This record gives sequence, structure tokens and C-alpha cells, in this order.
Amino acid sequence: MKTNTVIILLSIFLVILIPSSVLSQEGEVYVSINAGISIPLLDYAESDFDNESSGFANTGAGLKIDFGYGLNDYLSLSGMFIGGVNRFDYIELRDWLTENFATTLPNTQWVVESKSWGLGGLLVGVKAHLPLVTNQLFLEASAMGGFIYVYSPARYITGVTVGEEDIMITTEQYASPSWALDGGIGLRYKRTRTQYFILSADYLIGNPYYSGVETTSSIGLEAADSFSQRVSTINIMLGLGYIIN
Repeated sequence: MKTNTVIILLSIFLVILIPSSVLSQEGEVYVSINAGISIPLLDYAESDFDNESSGFANTGAGLKIDFGYGLNDYLSLSGMFIGGVNRFDYIELRDWLTENFATTLPNTQWVVESKSWGLGGLLVGVKAHLPLVTNQLFLEASAMGGFIYVYSPARYITGVTVGEEDIMITTEQYASPSWALDGGIGLRYKRTRTQYFILSADYLIGNPYYSGVETTSSIGLEAADSFSQRVSTINIMLGLGYIIN
């Protein structure tokens, strides 16, 4: 319920922000597209199979569309659509299984199949601009809040032992929305009056709650777990932007 309320309020804010930005002649309207790397942290990057919130996420790719309206030379209303994918670290999980079942299943070879984590969302807030070189180079800092939607990869684990039936463990894909906070810093180089390049780094955090995550196995173990997970990434990106007016 709280997540739905946040989404509705942010949608209303965005509907108000975009028309006022486009129609206003009092400041600059800007938009940029940015791409780079996404580095997972906290639960998202943990690699403990006994901990249900461990994500086994590895470094991946990030994309964001940044837009805003300048209130004055130093401050603007800002928003961004953000997305990212982070590869599931199947090698780390395979090594964990090998190590932790070395005594009980010493002759078992573990095979892990999985795809990637994914997330996407919308955040709005403010951005500050500090000119370093007049009308050309700017230091920027932003603070935003909003929501993200996080989805996991399905995981298929096979334990192979010569002369015995394979052990199969499957965790189905799960997903959940969450509030999100983002803080960032960047350098913007104004190439022409209407075009600029930007190098940015930001820290994104959310805390989705997953309900009824199903795990089944060929050895009779079944579970439907519910848990929260601190999803956090550092995103380092390069972008190209345009000033519309």
C-alpha cells in the first residue's frame, strides 16, 4: 500500500513537472541519455546461499535518461528514468555449493544456470550546479527519490554424481516494487550552447520485499519464503545531453 501511494504521488509530480518544464521560458530544459557500469553492493552482492536475501549480483550495465528544468543558474528540478542489469554470479554459487557440501556430497559436481538481475524505475528531485569554468564546465550534485521495480533471474542448480540420480534445486523468478533513493555527483562539459557531455557517479538504494518465493528440489525440499533485500548499486556513466531552449 505504501509503495502504491508513493508511485501515485510521483506520477502526479511528473505530470506537473514535464508540462511546466516544456512551456516555461524562465530557465533551461535539458535531457540526456547516459550509459555505463552498475556495481552491486549490500544484500544485492552477497554470496551466501544460506541467506535468502543474498543476490549473488555481479557488475553489470546501467542506463538512465536524465531530464529537468533549471530554476536558476545553480538549481534545477530534475528527474530520471533508470535501468540496469547485473549478471548473476553462478561461479560464486557453484563454489559455495562445492565448499559447503564437501563433506556430505564430496563426489558431486554442481552446475548452476541463471540469467541476470534487472531493475528499472523513476526518480525525481533536485540538482545543484556549480560553475567551475564560466558557461562551460560545471560540477553537479543531485538528490532524488522515487520507486524501482526489481526482478530476479530464475536459478537452476544441478548436482551431478556418477552412478546416482541428479539433485535438482530450482528457484523461480520473483519481482517486487520498492521505494528508492539516489544521490549523485557529476561533471558537465558544455560543448556548444545546446549540447553537453556529462560524467556522473551515483548511489542508488532500495529495499524490495519479496513474497512467496518458491524453491523446489528433487530431494523433497520445498519452500515459499518471504524476505526483504537491500538492493544497492553504484552507477558510473557517460552521457550526451541537449538543452532544448
